[in-house]
Amino acid sequence: MLQVVRIVCSTTSARQGCNYLVLRTPSPVPACLPWETRRDWASGLGPVGVSCFAASLDTSELDVCDPGTMNTNATAQSGALPEIVRQTDSYVIAIMNQKGGVGKTMLALALAAHTAAANGRALLVDVDPQANAYDISQAFPEPGYDVIHELQPAELTRIRGLREFDTILVDCPGSLEGQDVLAEVLARSTYVIIPYDHSPESILPTIRTAARVRAAGTPYAAVVTRADPRLGADFILDAWRTLEGEGIKYFRTAIRWYRAWPNSILAGVPITQWHERYAPRLREDIGSLHTELLLDLARLAPAGRP
Repeated sequence: MLQVVRIVCSTTSARQGCNYLVLRTPSPVPACLPWETRRDWASGLGPVGVSCFAASLDTSELDVCDPGTMNTNATAQSGALPEIVRQTDSYVIAIMNQKGGVGKTMLALALAAHTAAANGRALLVDVDPQANAYDISQAFPEPGYDVIHELQPAELTRIRGLREFDTILVDCPGSLEGQDVLAEVLARSTYVIIPYDHSPESILPTIRTAARVRAAGTPYAAVVTRADPRLGADFILDAWRTLEGEGIKYFRTAIRWYRAWPNSILAGVPITQWHERYAPRLREDIGSLHTELLLDLARLAPAGRP
């Protein structure tokens, strides 16, 4: 059995609090983990590709923290490093489609939780009058991210300028007519994700949404959602062909559908912390989408519109 304790260097570290984990094994030489991987180890994901950079420290200079107080929550609180201030405005990622039921709220919740799990600071802004994303997040004891219900998208300009968050995710309503919420959000967004579930009734709304996003000049990509794993790759490939035929840019990641999604919400636990048979596959999909998104954002110049 491994005994996990936290230690902090009292003389050489500029950080505050407990900075390293020591895994005390039967071997006389301890294995160590950097602070950034504490949550993954605690949640059972293991230290993948971690270098044991603290093993050579003089342990006589280290204070051992009380293991009983160690937080093993798999998701850090938003603002894990609040002393670091962004040098540019926060990214505003709008998740929208004129068709409801394509997975917008699911995607917004998962990306917010994944950002927090990566030690990022995430804000989820729910501009849907139904407030599903807000209500679900409020039911989570420790979502790891901040959430607000805001029916005036113009407030996004003020919020992003605060630079307190790395990513601001906007969950839009299924119907984007009426007060023209779409135009308001687009005017203040860095990037748009268009969920597409490849159902017959979703094709035209997805085409219309992509056309309006392109007309606004906002970078975007569609992502195939609710992909049934039992259908194999054919379903995803056919969805990509449909999007490509309409000239709609799309991510090479698809979000598969498992019961772990609704089960985690019913249990009041973000998907990043949920332990169920297929939950790791969902985290894999969200992580892959998040990486593609960051790569696309990095290609933008400048990184985030003023």
